[in-house]
Amino acid sequence: MKLGRLTRWRRSLLAQTTALTMIFLVFAFVYVAVIPYLKYLDARDPLDRTRSLVGREIVGAVYGADAQAVDRLGDSDLLAKVAAANPGFRYYVHRGDRSIQFGDAPKWREAIDFSHPELESFFETVDPEDCATRGFWSGKFDDDGVTTHVYYRECNGEKSYIEYAGVAHPTEFNESIFRVDRLLFFWNISKELFAAALVFILIAGVVLLLATKSLRRVARVAESIDAGRRGRQLLPEEGIPTEVLPLVRAINQMVLRLQENQEQQHFFLAAAAHEMRTPMTILRTRLEELPDSSVKRELRDDMRRMAVLVEQLLRLMSIQGRDGLPDEVDLVKVARAVVADRAPLAIEREVEVELQADVDEHVVKGDESLLHVAIANLVDNAVSFSNAGDTVLIRVDRAGIVSVQDQGPGVVATEAELIFEPFAKRPPNRKGHGLGLAIVKAVMSLHGGKVSIDNAAGGGARFALQL
Repeated sequence: MKLGRLTRWRRSLLAQTTALTMIFLVFAFVYVAVIPYLKYLDARDPLDRTRSLVGREIVGAVYGADAQAVDRLGDSDLLAKVAAANPGFRYYVHRGDRSIQFGDAPKWREAIDFSHPELESFFETVDPEDCATRGFWSGKFDDDGVTTHVYYRECNGEKSYIEYAGVAHPTEFNESIFRVDRLLFFWNISKELFAAALVFILIAGVVLLLATKSLRRVARVAESIDAGRRGRQLLPEEGIPTEVLPLVRAINQMVLRLQENQEQQHFFLAAAAHEMRTPMTILRTRLEELPDSSVKRELRDDMRRMAVLVEQLLRLMSIQGRDGLPDEVDLVKVARAVVADRAPLAIEREVEVELQADVDEHVVKGDESLLHVAIANLVDNAVSFSNAGDTVLIRVDRAGIVSVQDQGPGVVATEAELIFEPFAKRPPNRKGHGLGLAIVKAVMSLHGGKVSIDNAAGGGARFALQL
């Protein structure tokens, strides 16, 4: 089930567009953000890189949302490695009522006048209560070749001060690209790219959904086309995307050709069957004038088979040309009529025809005479495959399914669909014209139902009519 869903999504235009856009985003992100950043890391001076990492570690702890991060600076592995490589390394951090010191005492804390007007204007912000929007003042001081970094900020009465120095030797670090600050950096330089891709996906999705809607409308019309119904039945061309319109037009042309061919075939068969009645009547009249003999009896049987063939052809043509089923038909009543009608044939073949009805009546919309023909043809077929002493069972269940079951040899699975085609006989040397089951299928198609066949558990074939 999951594999089927995956296959359907793989064939979906929307899924393909989304997947291609995501692949483009990944490559664009790597090209725009990751590769330049890695090149930047490789190109930087190792000492500058170490100082930058130290500053990010300390400043991030002081000016972050979590004030307790100041207390955890003493456990920082990065600062411990820097201190091991730089004997003169020191830092002092103060935030509100929290402070931490490593190494010598700060030198510049008392020397700088933080109440200077220039510093006061530096900390002005749109929202005085929002400390996250405030910047911080920073400066660098050289003292006997040692660079000291100083940071200061004041917000809502809370003062923060940072001073660190003594980073004179570079230290090697294994930097993870998935650190929060890295991810924020990547987001800042690629968010416009992601926004443009999202807009593209939305636009493509809307276009594809509109196109899919029109194609589904075409599919619904295509599903409603009935090959057995007369008249023009074409796919709609209005509202179809220009790229798909040639395909729809080609299908319409093919449907027109098929319908014309079907009408010509229908006309030929109907005309041939109709025109055969007159010469057959003449032949039958002349045949009766002959003296009685075995040859006359054989010719009379041949004429009878030809008459049955003509009647079956005319009946098949009349079924395929009909529209609408206005009558209400009781299937149980029709089944009883078939049993009574086919009793002489069953007695002649020494076969018993039994009716089993699970309900007293089951009314459906349909044509009583055609349903009678369909059930009768199934009974005739079952009797022809039965031996003396066999039973043909006709059953009408509570769901209205009419089944006819015999005790014959059954049906080969590969031939289950072929036997409903016109002039199909199984086995080929069997008597008859191969139109009985084709008529059954045509009647069920007219009624919006279906006919199926399977082999019964106790042997024999079972035909089922489901309306």
